[in-house]
Amino acid sequence: MGKLDVTQPELWDDAITQMIDHFGSIDALINNAGVLVSGTLPTTDLQEQLALVDVNCKGVLIGCHKLAPYLADSTNGKIVNVSSASAIYGQPEVAAYSASKFFVRGLTEGLNIEYDRLGIKVIDVMPLWVKSDMTEGLSVTSIERLGINLTVNDVAKTLCKLTTRPNRKIKSTHYSVGMPAKVFQTLSQVTPDPVIRWVNTKVGAK
Repeated sequence: MGKLDVTQPELWDDAITQMIDHFGSIDALINNAGVLVSGTLPTTDLQEQLALVDVNCKGVLIGCHKLAPYLADSTNGKIVNVSSASAIYGQPEVAAYSASKFFVRGLTEGLNIEYDRLGIKVIDVMPLWVKSDMTEGLSVTSIERLGINLTVNDVAKTLCKLTTRPNRKIKSTHYSVGMPAKVFQTLSQVTPDPVIRWVNTKVGAK
């Protein structure tokens, strides 16, 4: 097991070299690194919020950039970005985190088209709150109202299923994890924006 600071491009080069030396090739990238800062934006530490952007946005971008040539050489190369249900509609108390996941969503959609000619499938997973070190002790209104019903194993099972599935059988770009996230995603596609805003106000605003 190695360590990687995803915000440092040169460290990606070192990690890729180690992977190639050890395994001979790379078939999939799971962009899972992420951090979270909660609270109304003016009450949070700005440097922590900027570090969040570095990890959640820049880290994902660097990985997608660095791994493309290697995944293009694979017969089933794919990138699975870990987004969030908070990328369905912006969330209060975690606004910067939510925005970073919109970045992941947009990057995924763009690269899903762009990397298709390289034979690389680019998709994302969008879980709601997951019981993990990131959410331990977290005080957010939407957690108080919805609870935390997913475990890291629930997300890991989805990631495993997607990374091992042949690219030709992957038809969607976004994959929600858990029934609430699936409901929210479906509603967002057919419901007017003011209604979605009202729902998110009821779920996430005090």
